[in-house]
Amino acid sequence: DTAMPQISSHPAPCRRHPLRLLGAFALGVALLSACGGDDDVEETSTQATPVAISLAKIGGFNGGAVGAAEITAYDAVSKRLFVVNGANGTLDVLDLADPTQPKLISTISVTALGGSVNSVAADGGLVAVAIEAQPKTSPGTVAFYNASSLVLLGTVAVGALPDMLVFTPDGKTLLVANEGEPNSYGQAGSIDPEGSISVVTVNGGTNPSVATADFKAFIGQEAALRAQGIRIFGPGANAAQDLEPEYIAISDDGKTAYA
Repeated sequence: DTAMPQISSHPAPCRRHPLRLLGAFALGVALLSACGGDDDVEETSTQATPVAISLAKIGGFNGGAVGAAEITAYDAVSKRLFVVNGANGTLDVLDLADPTQPKLISTISVTALGGSVNSVAADGGLVAVAIEAQPKTSPGTVAFYNASSLVLLGTVAVGALPDMLVFTPDGKTLLVANEGEPNSYGQAGSIDPEGSISVVTVNGGTNPSVATADFKAFIGQEAALRAQGIRIFGPGANAAQDLEPEYIAISDDGKTAYA
């Protein structure tokens, strides 16, 4: 294993996973520096950016309620579309063998695993589902399902309010953005969990393991971070509580993730 690089040039608490995690805080601190040119790299031919796009609807599915289709993930192996049903907190499974006529095959309920489904990702016949806890400020869960049989293969605990998840290109690792959103500020019973990134070694979904990249190392550095333009403004919140990962993008080589 290689050491995990620093997050925005500060020591990262999680150090023993080969995938690098870089925090894009507000203005993308420390990320844009990677975009510098290289005099030794030859420029390739370029094409003009299209000014228009033409799309034609060939099919559709009506979930029957506002918010019934929120996040989608397509699995090419099973030719199925997995749709987060925000209205019911479930996962709808659609048959897309004929994309002109999507058909509802099944609906997966996660009430036994937590509160509701927040996001979904699919890769090579495997489906990963982000499930918030009840209450949402408690650690959440990622569940792995077989895309064809819809059998639950395994689960792993992640951070509070897992809000988005994505497979690395090789399908061996799953990254989860744990938003850690507070239930309220300054009220009786207010809880503000820390945000984090869960790095899940998939192991086929049957025996997943997890490491966590958190922001604990930034606690006490709030003034310095604000001076750099990083927004930390939650009433009474420290940096680890106020940094709330929402989305993750992974480089094509699978070595770097931008949160």
